[in-house]
Amino acid sequence: MAKVRTLFSFVRFLNLSVAKLRTVNIISADFQGETGVFSLCMSISLVMNDDTEHWLGVYQSDAAEEDEQEQERHIPPFCLRRATWETKKDCSLFRRATNKKEYVKEKGAIEGRIMFGTPELYSEIGPLMEELEQLVRQGIALQPIEGTEFLWNRVRVDIRREISFSLEYSFNQGRNAPLEVLVERWYTSFSRIDVAGGIIPDTGCFISYSFPIEDVLERF
Repeated sequence: MAKVRTLFSFVRFLNLSVAKLRTVNIISADFQGETGVFSLCMSISLVMNDDTEHWLGVYQSDAAEEDEQEQERHIPPFCLRRATWETKKDCSLFRRATNKKEYVKEKGAIEGRIMFGTPELYSEIGPLMEELEQLVRQGIALQPIEGTEFLWNRVRVDIRREISFSLEYSFNQGRNAPLEVLVERWYTSFSRIDVAGGIIPDTGCFISYSFPIEDVLERF
């Protein structure tokens, strides 16, 4: 029974880690006393060859859909979230932790950064989003491709805009060269972003998950 409990504990740990990385669907923050709410509209997840996972997300301000005459430009039109999960390190530390619930709740090897800004501050992001949506509208087919080396071995794309789209595949299932070239440009662009820059909120920010993280933690 102890082995079964250990296995269940490890599976829950993995599920929670993936949820913390991928399921932040709303971010809110105050700017000069006004609250801005930002909803996830596009994301890319990359699992590297060393099993480290990078998650890159763009969130659009709900105020961007309102009448411009009613908008106060204190609230940025969008925010970016860049998160990294050092999977192997996290799994090793979890297995060695004496209090696994405390480790999952208070620690873990997921590092995230959130940056608020405008199209002028992050000029590469808008065109990358448009290119990705255009590629999806044209259709993405996986084909066997050899001889091209990438730093990652699995990719996931999610879009929640005028179109809703989700695709996840590993390179042993097939390849799509145009998508992977664009994904590499996303990764490079997000890697260059100054995490200390952008528009700074009044007192930090709050995040909401689409996964019931607190409930799972209570049952841990």
